Parts: sequence; C-alpha cells; structure tokens
Amino acid sequence: MPVTWDGGEVADRSAAALALPREEMARTMELALRALARRDRSEAELRALLERRRCAPAAIEAVVARLRSDGYVDDRAFAQRFVSDKRELERWGTERIVRELRRRGIAADVAAAAVADIDASSELEAARRLVSERYGPPRDDATRRRAWSFLVRRGYSCQIAYDAVRSAERGARGDAA
Repeated sequence: MPVTWDGGEVADRSAAALALPREEMARTMELALRALARRDRSEAELRALLERRRCAPAAIEAVVARLRSDGYVDDRAFAQRFVSDKRELERWGTERIVRELRRRGIAADVAAAAVADIDASSELEAARRLVSERYGPPRDDATRRRAWSFLVRRGYSCQIAYDAVRSAERGARGDAA
C-alpha cells in the first residue's frame, strides 16, 4: 500500500517509509520540490541535496520514487536539456559535457546517448567559430597554442581543437578549408 501524506501519495511501500512520520515525508517533498523549482536536477543531485538537508533515507527514497513516476525527475530528459544548454549557451565541447553529466550522477550510457547526435562537422564548426571570435585569425605559434588550449579546456577533443585552429588560420588567409 502506498504511503500517503498531505502532499499526496508515494509509490514506496517499504516498511521504513510506512514508519515515517507524515511531517518528515511532507518536509522531504517540500524540499525536493523547492530544489526542482530553482533549477533542473539529476536524480543523484536531488538525493545528495536531500541527504545534506538531513532527510530520512526512507523519505528520500519515497519522494524520489514519486517524483520519478510523475516525471519531475528524469535523468534522460535532464541530460538532453543539459547538452542543448551547454552546446548553445556555454559552447562547450562534447568531452566536457559528458564529463559534467557524469559528475552530476548521470549514467555513462545515458550521457553517451545524450551527445550521440552531435556530429564531428558541427563540433568542428562550433570550435572554429569560437577561435575566430576569441582570437581572430591565429597568426603565430603562441596564439595557436592559446587557442588550442582554450578549446581543449572547453571540452573539445585535441584533434577537433587542432583542426579548428588550423581552419580558422586558413580561413583568414583565404586558403581552401
């Protein structure tokens, strides 16, 4: 039988969840909803936040299960939105995006699926635009090194960074790309 409290019903039927006071369940749900209202979170991030707020483990399990079943916590959807935001707004490369998703508790296969539709040509073009905007046409070795390092820090692969710097340089000289 599902646990009920003032905020609704929870899917967790464990004995630990059934033994929790109604106030603890309501407090945990309120904390979770407030956290999700501020920003999108992965399931692992939400669990960690609730643990830091000293919520009971059974309450955390029950609330996360309810939020997952209602669609408020969905790691696949979170990863897709994260990829879109970081590519468009922050202009991160694929490697940094995957690294950050993993740090946020997203499973490796989910993170890989989220970036799977990014092709090498669009990644190269984004990196080339970034170099051109930030450094202009790289004309000397020091500028090429700075531009390459900048792209690698942004999460572009070493090869994409190299190709983007060379492409920006050739484009400025008017060579064929």
